[in-house]
Amino acid sequence: MARRALRQGIAALCAGAALLGAAGCSSGPDGWEDGEVRPDAADAACREVSADTLALLRIKPSKGKGCHWMTDRASETGQTLTVSVEAYTPDRENDVTATEAAASEFPPDEVRRLGGAPARSLRKVPGLGDGAVTYRGGPTTHKLVVRQRNVVVWVEAGTGYKFDDAAAVPPATAETAVLAAAREVLDAAGAPLDDAELPKPPEPAADDVRQVKPLCGALRAQGARLMPGVEPSAESPAGDRIRRCHWRGGDGGPESRLFVEAAAFAPGTLADRDGTAEAAYALDQVAFGGEPVEGLGDEALVHTDPEDDNLYVRKGNLLVRVWYVAPGPAADRRAAAESTARTVLAQYE
Repeated sequence: MARRALRQGIAALCAGAALLGAAGCSSGPDGWEDGEVRPDAADAACREVSADTLALLRIKPSKGKGCHWMTDRASETGQTLTVSVEAYTPDRENDVTATEAAASEFPPDEVRRLGGAPARSLRKVPGLGDGAVTYRGGPTTHKLVVRQRNVVVWVEAGTGYKFDDAAAVPPATAETAVLAAAREVLDAAGAPLDDAELPKPPEPAADDVRQVKPLCGALRAQGARLMPGVEPSAESPAGDRIRRCHWRGGDGGPESRLFVEAAAFAPGTLADRDGTAEAAYALDQVAFGGEPVEGLGDEALVHTDPEDDNLYVRKGNLLVRVWYVAPGPAADRRAAAESTARTVLAQYE
């Protein structure tokens, strides 16, 4: 009902424009404007992501099914890329073109809602297509929605549901891949982004973290105390802007885990914001609804459940996550998570 009312409103505006001799609202005999893309031409476009773009995410083209790709790991964990495309159609009854229909519903309702996330988590991307928004699901999940004429493309690069011990893709690289995928899919659909003029991102601030320091070595003593007898996973190679270290317990006893991740954010390609703003933006997404923690970094939030704590700490453009699963008093888990985060942050003082 809301969609129909909105389209009728557009039709009324077009009628008024026609009385004034304005152009741009008329459509052809079949309701389609020149340059608009038919649904049958867009349906298969989501598969047209290049091998070069997938390589940015360390994904092999052969590991795709439909419009979803994932890294080649037996455990089905790691980096993923998902794309979808919709070509809107004209509403001849209300004299609404396909492009007007797409514009009236952009961003789509499911993007506007964002599951109750904070308003600042949704960002417009100036200079990209006829409209674009981006939002994030943490350091390793990048989402972009782009409209070009009557075609809307959704692109999401992220990680699987299980934690991956392999090297993670740096945030800036994943963002580059998402943008490249959107361009390739729109080109395949027949709505290329030749006129896009993205602003150049600012230079990194002088005090930005450029390279994340090793985690497993710095946390060896804490890992031995919190996860006795468990060796941590191998972490990402030196030079990456994101590192992880993961201790997994179990073996018939109570399952316990210590997962630590640190990500250094660079100025964003998809909007004019710096590394600190990017880190704050990611914190909004991963820790929405968390309880503030005083005296830890520039800002810190924690989610507490009966058997685990998820602590997120931001210091400048660096975002640190500590996930600790263990039986016992919640206060002890919280103290252990905070101590672990302080050890990571101490490397940057």
